Amino acid sequence: MNLLSKTFLTALICTAVSHASSDTAGLWSLCDSALSGIATETSLLDESDSLITLENDILDAIMSVELYPQSMTGLSDDMLVNLDRHLDAHKKKFDDISSRLSKHRGRVQDEAGIIREVAASNPSRDMVQSIKKESSTGISALSSIRKEIDQAGRGLHREVGDLSASVGLFRKSDTTYFGPAGVFDVLAYVKKSLAMKSGNEQRDTMIGIESIKSAKAVSAGRYLYANADIEMLSPLTTHEKIQGSFNKLRLDVLLRSGRTDDVLAVADSVLAAKGYSDVVSFYKIQALYSLGKFDSVWNCVAKLDLLSFPSAQRNLIIWCAIESGLQAGINADFTKLAGQADLGAQYNLYVLHALAGTYAASDRLSLAVSVLKSALQKK
Repeated sequence: MNLLSKTFLTALICTAVSHASSDTAGLWSLCDSALSGIATETSLLDESDSLITLENDILDAIMSVELYPQSMTGLSDDMLVNLDRHLDAHKKKFDDISSRLSKHRGRVQDEAGIIREVAASNPSRDMVQSIKKESSTGISALSSIRKEIDQAGRGLHREVGDLSASVGLFRKSDTTYFGPAGVFDVLAYVKKSLAMKSGNEQRDTMIGIESIKSAKAVSAGRYLYANADIEMLSPLTTHEKIQGSFNKLRLDVLLRSGRTDDVLAVADSVLAAKGYSDVVSFYKIQALYSLGKFDSVWNCVAKLDLLSFPSAQRNLIIWCAIESGLQAGINADFTKLAGQADLGAQYNLYVLHALAGTYAASDRLSLAVSVLKSALQKK
């Protein structure tokens, strides 16, 4: 619950209480106290969920090392079985904590809903007192869970230390505890060191495994985790297909993270080294559009073979081009450009809306209305 929500609910409570009889004069402070408890619970839940996500990212990063060629890691079958057993126990522990957090969140959401109803009607002291008591109990339970996460995390981080020692990169005595911030640095060092000392075939196998992991992380919205692996490993391979996969992932992560200037830097670097690329051009156009560089978008699209792009990507590019043309005041045949769109694919409505805008801008209002009507008939 954010501050705005809390302020809004408090205002409702004040309104309700202001119309109540004098014997309920203290009810406002009771409601506000209950609401503060709910806000504290929500903060603890958000913090705990973030930590669980972090620990699961660490768990995934260790599990990927299990998949590397044994000739690369030097881990025996027994060592891998032992490591897998430990990691499975950690996963079950984190899953159990996540399940308990989910139940707490459901209860907190129910309490917040009741408080809203109470604030908008006639407050019941007993009901608010019960919520306050439940919230106090919840805060205590969530504080305990928070400590449990820290303890479980320490155990997982020691696995990173043990793994580092097992592959010969640290002495066991140096790997007691790295902390959640340092553990990713250690894992990055382990992975990079293994890659550097291995042959091309082993290295490409390892990087292929990591690229799959990174793609899954991107799909789950874990952009920082994915980008760290991509930036570390992509320079280590000359395999064209794997490098292309990394380039796409890196551009996707940067764009989704709002780092549009970095998208352009990476795109221009790849294009300079590799020549033309549909994938890179797709991300470059979106970055240019986000930065308001409409002339550049138009000029970039003019050089593309739009029909070489998948339908959804093509539609998005055409939409960016038409909107950019309008913004830049370019005199062009937008109808011909829109005619290359696949109106049965994603972003079709974007294209139709933009096309209608070009007709409206040139005072062809009947055409604009016609296009908008056709857009309404699309699913």
